[in-house]
Amino acid sequence: MPRKGSRPQRWLLRATGAHVVMRAGSQFPLTQAKVLPDGTYLAELHKAGREAITVRVIEYSVTTTDHATGEVTEGETVRLITDLLDVEAYPAEDFPDLYRSRWVSEEIFDAVKTDMRGGTDAVLRSRSPELARGEAWALLCVYQAIGDLVVQVGDTAGESPDRISFSDTLRFFRSTITSVAEAFSPSTVEIRHRQGRSGTN
Repeated sequence: MPRKGSRPQRWLLRATGAHVVMRAGSQFPLTQAKVLPDGTYLAELHKAGREAITVRVIEYSVTTTDHATGEVTEGETVRLITDLLDVEAYPAEDFPDLYRSRWVSEEIFDAVKTDMRGGTDAVLRSRSPELARGEAWALLCVYQAIGDLVVQVGDTAGESPDRISFSDTLRFFRSTITSVAEAFSPSTVEIRHRQGRSGTN
């Protein structure tokens, strides 16, 4: 599922057999062609110099309820476009959850890249593809371990794990580490790795 604001060239994903669901802002010129039985509609997605693409448009808004006051607030209208045109095979009510799951994945990427790695400007310290893959796997393993603990804490407290902050949990873990016996040095490991491999040749 491409990001909001992705260019229409993203539809080249269809050549791989993948389907596309994406949010379409005002920068996407859509011409309504046909209203479908479920209230969604077909439209033509235009781009200068290219053939128009037929897409299905699903529009909805998200409401939130204040549990203290009971006040209901309606949010902005979300407009999704997709190449899944069959209303019976792909019901409109499935798309809000599908789009939400896309943001859950994005939150995972953000937690690993920003919270755990040290910011968007930080890079992996390893200097070879093999070691970089190992470092990435280590980050994912730590993320999974913290996520498992969050679930356990949520179950014990009777709270949804979604309401427990990953970044706060990570800070708590870091605060419990009082010393490190030896700093991890990918460059040193890489040198030893290369020496070991050269010694066996």
